Amino acid sequence: MNTNQIQIKFLNTKEVKSNDSFLPEYATSGSSALDLKACISKKIILPAKEVVLVPTGISIYIENPYITALILPRSGLGHKD
Repeated sequence: MNTNQIQIKFLNTKEVKSNDSFLPEYATSGSSALDLKACISKKIILPAKEVVLVPTGISIYIENPYITALILPRSGLGHKD
């Protein structure tokens, strides 16, 4: 079985504090994608109908040139009306 390695770098190690809760993870055994949590301590409030870029606090490196990473909103949780 071939496994693909993804290297994750935390941009602000003060936020992590040796806690792995910020690592992307599969929510369930049948998940097709990883859930990503923002590695930030600042609270972000989204006003209605406003677009806000939320930093992830991480950078990633994928060695395999045939693999890509996409960040997509999850079933409406990525935006607020």
